[in-house]
Amino acid sequence: MKKIIIVFIFASVLASCKDSSSTKTVKGINWLTDVDKANELALKENKLVMVDVYADWCSWCSKLDEETYIDKDVIKESKMFVNLKINPETDQKASEYLAPYNISGFPTILFVEPNGQLVDSIGGFLNAEAFLERMKNVFTIRGKFNRLMGEYKEDNFENSSELLDILLKSSRYDEALPIFEKLNGMNLIKEDKLGVIYLGIGNYYGQMADFPKAKEYFYKLLDYKADDEVRYYSVYYYALALLLNNEIDAAKLFIADSLKGDKLSEEWKNYLKQLETDYLSNAKE
Repeated sequence: MKKIIIVFIFASVLASCKDSSSTKTVKGINWLTDVDKANELALKENKLVMVDVYADWCSWCSKLDEETYIDKDVIKESKMFVNLKINPETDQKASEYLAPYNISGFPTILFVEPNGQLVDSIGGFLNAEAFLERMKNVFTIRGKFNRLMGEYKEDNFENSSELLDILLKSSRYDEALPIFEKLNGMNLIKEDKLGVIYLGIGNYYGQMADFPKAKEYFYKLLDYKADDEVRYYSVYYYALALLLNNEIDAAKLFIADSLKGDKLSEEWKNYLKQLETDYLSNAKE
């Protein structure tokens, strides 16, 4: 079974140097550090903006600088983009620019149209080979997305599940949600796809600190039959959403019930026990 990796980081409750110049060079890549100048250049040259979102304390951000961004092929491919490197913790303008993209950790790399539309994103460190592949694939995604969105707007839904997949994989949930609701209402979403979609949407609402809505989507999956791993994630994240929504007693009852019998593997039972222990311990401090 293909392993599902869902990153569930609620930016408001969980945690995973300002540069006054307008450019920053990291051993070969020339980065702009001013949002306005990057947008202006992207519009002028009709290029995508590659945005490196970092923090001074982030060791994986430094690892990108020291290992990935010095690769000659990555440097060469970077010339296809307007390159913007920003720290939202020290740059207010950068923080405002990033607000629509729901950044939940560092490093995050965004690939953005000149009009601000997100094409793709990378969360975390990638080595040079993997990063280069993602850089090149952005242009494939861009072309495919434009074609599929054109079909969707003309009420041609034959390939709309692919459109939804692109939006979800690039964390474009604001755009994905209305399309998902429409397609699901028309019974055009295969049931074996619903699990990952619901997990992703629940994650999105969690990042937005809308814990009741996150809880709602994870609840939909508690009896999910198509994939044990999806169901395990849903149990864990439903419990987390209850805790974060301050429904402590309900969370305790749910966790106790989930630990009974064979609803979860032993591994996931341990995860659930640790979640309860860690959260309640932190709540007392």
